[in-house]
Amino acid sequence: MIASVVVFSLFMCFSLSAGDKGKPWLADLIELIKPHRGQPEASLTGRRGLHRGDMHLDIAIHNINTHQQKVAALRYQGLSEFEIQACIDAGSAVAGSGFISGTVTEKSGARIQSHATVYAYNEFGRYCGYDCLLPNANPRYEIKNLPPGKYYLRVISDYYHPVYYRNSNDWKKGKLVRVNKNRATRNINFKLNPYTGKSSVMGQVRRKDKTPVMDCAIYVYDLEWNIVKFSKTDAEGKYMARDLPGGDYKLLCEYLEGDVSMQIWYGNAISYEDASIVSLTDGEDLTGIDFVLEDCGMIEGKILGANGRPIRAYECAVQAYDMNENAVRSASTDDKGEFSLPALPKGRYRLKFTYYGQENNLSCWYKNARKFKAAVPVSVIPFQKKKVSVKLKPGGIITGKVVDFNGQPLEHYYWCAISVYNEGYGYVKYGSPEQSGFFMINGLETGRYKLYAEYEDYTYEPGPKPASEWYGGKNFFHEAPFVKVTAPKTRANINFSLEQGGSITGKVVLPRGTPIDYEGTVYAYNKMFENVGSCDFGAYYGSSGSYEVGGLPSGEYKLMAVYWGDEDYEAEWFDNKPNFGTAGKVSVTAPNTTGNIDLTLNYGGKIQGFVTDGDNNRLTEDRHFVQVGAFDALTGEFADSEVTSFTGGYQLVLLGGKYKIAAVSYGGNMSPASDDFAVTFHPDGESYDDPQSKTYATTAGSSAKIKSMVMKRTPGSIAGTIRDKRSGLPLTSGAYLVLVFDTQGYMAGISAWYEYYGPLSGEYRIKGLRPGQYYVLAVGMGEELGDYSRMPVQWYGGVELSLEDRVFIMPKMIIPAGALTVAVGTGATEGIDFYLKLPKNLK
Repeated sequence: MIASVVVFSLFMCFSLSAGDKGKPWLADLIELIKPHRGQPEASLTGRRGLHRGDMHLDIAIHNINTHQQKVAALRYQGLSEFEIQACIDAGSAVAGSGFISGTVTEKSGARIQSHATVYAYNEFGRYCGYDCLLPNANPRYEIKNLPPGKYYLRVISDYYHPVYYRNSNDWKKGKLVRVNKNRATRNINFKLNPYTGKSSVMGQVRRKDKTPVMDCAIYVYDLEWNIVKFSKTDAEGKYMARDLPGGDYKLLCEYLEGDVSMQIWYGNAISYEDASIVSLTDGEDLTGIDFVLEDCGMIEGKILGANGRPIRAYECAVQAYDMNENAVRSASTDDKGEFSLPALPKGRYRLKFTYYGQENNLSCWYKNARKFKAAVPVSVIPFQKKKVSVKLKPGGIITGKVVDFNGQPLEHYYWCAISVYNEGYGYVKYGSPEQSGFFMINGLETGRYKLYAEYEDYTYEPGPKPASEWYGGKNFFHEAPFVKVTAPKTRANINFSLEQGGSITGKVVLPRGTPIDYEGTVYAYNKMFENVGSCDFGAYYGSSGSYEVGGLPSGEYKLMAVYWGDEDYEAEWFDNKPNFGTAGKVSVTAPNTTGNIDLTLNYGGKIQGFVTDGDNNRLTEDRHFVQVGAFDALTGEFADSEVTSFTGGYQLVLLGGKYKIAAVSYGGNMSPASDDFAVTFHPDGESYDDPQSKTYATTAGSSAKIKSMVMKRTPGSIAGTIRDKRSGLPLTSGAYLVLVFDTQGYMAGISAWYEYYGPLSGEYRIKGLRPGQYYVLAVGMGEELGDYSRMPVQWYGGVELSLEDRVFIMPKMIIPAGALTVAVGTGATEGIDFYLKLPKNLK
């Protein structure tokens, strides 16, 4: 069962990474800047904090590219650290034919004593690959599939200084390594220095009754989660971590008594994130870094399904929350249905059980409570194991039958899936019909749901096909009726009779009409950005690029082609467009066919460079949040964007054409700095039409490095309050975004505010605005960030965006009639308030 979970998780990772290419810009923005609420003991950089087993791998640099955002979720699914890294890297690395190799040893030449990971980033900060080494093993590494270019190499290993090639922990002083096409760059060797210095940290570990504790392990961490030193307490409970360089650290005290571990971070914290920082100057012997060891216990138990059988491995997650609803520890079931939550300080905890399997079991709180406050607390006593037994209750059931337009049953052989969504358009689970067309979906909580019958044709044969639909014969989520479920009862006769759909046909070819020699997929999306059909293409299927996406209801669609081979062909939307918002529409009248919708895949061209301030300091991600975007120089349409990296660089991969490049700064309580940089069009333009805004051309396979873009500070700003329209009260929970556009519709500022980063007052401020007129757009969000069906979106002036229009929010907007401008001078423009129609969970 473990293997199957891993395979499924990896499949999901790979398949979803392709879908990211078609994600709306606003969804990307929310994903990029939303709080990284990983599971307990999973930091923003994907590190575990406490027991990191032999298979643990580091994520080297804080929030470098978006691949870290997925680590905690994949770990929660039960993947090992190597599987997580392979999954993440597969979707992140850029294919090429060069490679870098070398060795990693201690400075003395001896083999390293801990795990080490070597990471490659190109000069613009884009992650490109890694290799890892085991302790006392072969010191050789090799990073493959690198495109030609220059790379920063960095090694991370516990008890050793992280180092860039060559011999610097500062990327600015690192030496770039050149890689040529089809060539090996060898002997890029690292000699690691153990952490040594003239400073030390001393202290004592005692229990609350002041009894000293012997044999406590003291781990000294740097601020990148690397273990720097290790020490143990003596008979008097005293320890001394010697030979430390000056710097900032966090300390963990860990003690094992019997089978129960006890842990406390310095500052009386239970997590790395909350631990107090210990600062050392060179040569300092710091005393008094004492710990009062929190006597810990543990909770362990076994989870049974409603059928009385143990839950399978990884099919149920367990989370322990303190009485203030803070997540403290997490675990998953093993192959016996058992779990363990170690190192819990004395106190009371509420346990949440989240079931992911296909049996008829309900997720719940202990004991089978539906909400946190109703859960029965579990008391933890030091040095003891608290055993709990959990038997999940059966859920509600939906049954029905699915037939096609001829009245014939649709079975899972033809891949018809019935998916269940909750009221917030959140996916819940799915079921597949039997040979008779009968389906059953179980494990549903009492509530209201909407069902979608999705037909997927894996035969790749032309001919009539049934059209997917929402229950009630509807084409869109917001039109479908709700199905009420009361657990554990069965809601029967939820039947589907799928109409005959239309189809779209054409070819996907390479430049000059060359047939595809590997496979790819064409995806069809409706106007709500719902994927409603797909078809694979390529010589592997004997079609030489021909495709047919069938089973489409009458309507308008946008098509995207994605190539799965090693070559770097860019995903492309019809008609030669880079994203959903600008893609051409294809009309279908069922059951007819719309033909000759051809797509040509091309290599992208790169435009890359750096962003600096007026003093030539790069605007790096550890201090600033800057988005660099490309706009079509002929139409003005938005093409693509990315955030500057740890080097202050960016690398845009664009379809052939002419573009203008712009940089815009983020603000709000989620950004490292509240910047007042004004939007800049490369190299020195203040707007899209500014004569100083230069045009750059790209062709397939081209690569242009342009000079650094300089962002200048300006004192203008817009401020106001986001309020609930019903009550008039400020929005103090969840999150909100405020976006500013110039009179041409180009983005001039972004402000993001999340409760996770500090209390919300409903207030916002966007800095860095030049004198002029601006349009302002506000987006309200709750805990389920990115729920398009529930997000209130409003232009200043009271113009509400429809559900359909929200997917078209991007850095270039068509300003609607009724939106009001806001005048900005050389100071602050206050009182620009919004009154949003907030759903209950956003109030």
